[in-house]
Amino acid sequence: MKCASHRLAFGTLRARFLLGALLAVSAACSGPGDQAGTPPGPRSAPPGSAVAPTTAMVPEEDIEPVAEVEAKLARNFYFVLDGSGSMSAGDCAGRLGTKIAAAVWASEQFLQSVEPGANVGLFVFDRAGDSERVPLGGDRAAFLGALRETVADGKTPLASAIRAGGAALSKQRKRQLGYGEYHLIVVTDGQATDDKPGGTLARAVREAGAAGTLISTIGFCLGRDHDLREGSYAYRTADDPEQLREALRAVTAETESYDVSSFEGL
Repeated sequence: MKCASHRLAFGTLRARFLLGALLAVSAACSGPGDQAGTPPGPRSAPPGSAVAPTTAMVPEEDIEPVAEVEAKLARNFYFVLDGSGSMSAGDCAGRLGTKIAAAVWASEQFLQSVEPGANVGLFVFDRAGDSERVPLGGDRAAFLGALRETVADGKTPLASAIRAGGAALSKQRKRQLGYGEYHLIVVTDGQATDDKPGGTLARAVREAGAAGTLISTIGFCLGRDHDLREGSYAYRTADDPEQLREALRAVTAETESYDVSSFEGL
């Protein structure tokens, strides 16, 4: 499932949002007598009045700080990392030895390409079970630390992982009032082991998409035959660590532009 178009750059959205905020402040600072075409200048007191010229001011608490505006426009990247038993194999891993080592290395490289103001989160299923290891936020050190602690073992509960990631991004979307971008990135080498009759995986994907989340799936040493290919915004394959790194970087590259029709804030 691809977005229809990407015509409006994200930088333009940022500029329009900030401009809107400035115009709102400007309008609030204008007095009732200000009309279009009236030359700018200080207001004068009526003849004979002892009152000094004044300018209407907006209460400081009503002006939103630029930092808060920037936070509402932040991009969000939530990782789902497959640390199942098959990721301990050496095929497609090249010099890194195992697929999980390659996935960790590529994810570290990807993180360097993400702007400092973006939020990142991490969900892993491995020997320690399946759980959120790092909540969405700006703690890059925690993200890297959790990546490096991954030990490949166990099954591939993709449905529950996508459901958790979608829920985390949905909550963040509410915090940002619908502004920003919301990406769920899945790196896996196998099919879901928790997909039950009735389409548990497909339902998790639909729910995430309905909440405004874009799912990007990378099939590592897997080929193009994967259930997530159908419901993903983008599906890519990678057969070595470098291809995996480039597939991850492509997520940020293709989302630098944004479709105005999907931007709820305008």
